Amino acid sequence: DVAFRAARRPSEDGIHRADAGGGLTTIAEATPGSGFGFFKGSVSMNDSGEVSFWAFLDLEQAIMRGDGTDLTTIAITTPEKFASFGDNTSINDSGEVAFDGQLQAGDLGLFSGTGVDTTTHYLNSEDVLVDGNPARFDATSDRPSINNLGNIAFMDSIQGTFRRDIFVGQEGIFRTIPSPNQPDGPPV
Repeated sequence: DVAFRAARRPSEDGIHRADAGGGLTTIAEATPGSGFGFFKGSVSMNDSGEVSFWAFLDLEQAIMRGDGTDLTTIAITTPEKFASFGDNTSINDSGEVAFDGQLQAGDLGLFSGTGVDTTTHYLNSEDVLVDGNPARFDATSDRPSINNLGNIAFMDSIQGTFRRDIFVGQEGIFRTIPSPNQPDGPPV
């Protein structure tokens, strides 16, 4: 199966899943009265056929998960918490969705959620541990990838370094994934 974002008609934007037999399942579609305005970014699908995606609703942005029957809101912009979201998501087999976003206070960060709880993995205003040392990420928008253990891999830079690397971890504890062509330092 594959998941994708496409317009089946000029005025309709949608999130769809196609199966190997040629069947098409509509996960969500922006049609008059649907509540959806449009979709943006890349979608992600897990082994159960659940698809995560960014959506613009009537006046809010939302991170959502759907399977063609049920839709779950993972996070939504509200005056109390989120101001905006990056437009790329990732979903693991338990339905946990990773996404980046900006809080109303201005902090940028990396988050994940299931529709019940939202976990903050880092904010660019707070120290985390990277390779055992305190650091702060710049929180550059990039597509995160989440595995079935809840570890999130992402590309970012540590404040003040001006160097983008790939990191993996969760909830404030991360390690750097070394580049195979990285000239400085011993292999990790």
